[in-house]
Amino acid sequence: MSQALRSADRFHLNVLSIKTAMQIVFDNLIDNAMKYSAEQVEIQINLSTNIKKRIVIELQDNGIGIETKNYKNIFNKFKE
Repeated sequence: MSQALRSADRFHLNVLSIKTAMQIVFDNLIDNAMKYSAEQVEIQINLSTNIKKRIVIELQDNGIGIETKNYKNIFNKFKE
């Protein structure tokens, strides 16, 4: 197997793992938006690029929100 093929395989696996991680993120965000929104759920997803040509994804809903004091924990696993 050539080195180029191995590099291509690693790139493919990395893209797949990023795709899987992003799917989990979106599933969780949309699921939470539906759980904690008003009776009429409103979810808006915006996709754009910034000045550095990076993708910007914004998700907005009409849910109860997160208290400011809990912002530091949003990327931690939920604990009761």
